Amino acid sequence: MTEDHWLGWRDPREFLQSMLYQLSTPDARVFTERRLRLFAVGCSRRVLHLCSNLLVSTAAQAVERFVDGRTNEDRQQLKPVRTAVFASEAWSRTPEGRLARAVVGKGAWGAATETSWYASYLTGGASVRAEEEREQQGLLLRDIVGNPFCPVTADPTWRTSDVLALATGTYGERAFDRMPILADALQDAGCDNPEVLDHCRGPGPHVRGCHVLDLILGKS
Repeated sequence: MTEDHWLGWRDPREFLQSMLYQLSTPDARVFTERRLRLFAVGCSRRVLHLCSNLLVSTAAQAVERFVDGRTNEDRQQLKPVRTAVFASEAWSRTPEGRLARAVVGKGAWGAATETSWYASYLTGGASVRAEEEREQQGLLLRDIVGNPFCPVTADPTWRTSDVLALATGTYGERAFDRMPILADALQDAGCDNPEVLDHCRGPGPHVRGCHVLDLILGKS
């Protein structure tokens, strides 16, 4: 992968599939299981309004608990949701059923690529609308990964009580409208990194897994 490749792709599914042939390279290490799964969740949340079965939303929530689980008990909660998703064979073969199956998939790479496809399919089949949806999904992947060629390291002095409280609340409540406020708090704490501040003040979108929030909260 080159920086031009990273900045130039439009379809995240095609991009991730191409990266499958480079898993042994250092470039692929930025695509951690947690990041791939949160990308899948972000894609699914974009189309929840098109899903009539609450299992799709339940699947997304279960994966979020799984990746951020602090105990084995937290992580084990994904198993019964997987069982429920696969319980109805007829439903699991519908587009939204396949979406739910993809979100809770056991392989992170498969979950990311398949969720991207089925989420976009729900918006418009194989039409231009689906392609446009995948372009929007690409913004989520870039929000999560950042620019691998310009990595940012957090200065411990940035993690003031105000910054940590804002970041924790923003992440936990999905209150991403607070990102510009977080930028102000970071600047007050001495952060002058344009990548961090511009990302917080930019148009987004932001999702759980946002690389700036993860940087502050020590997640990966």
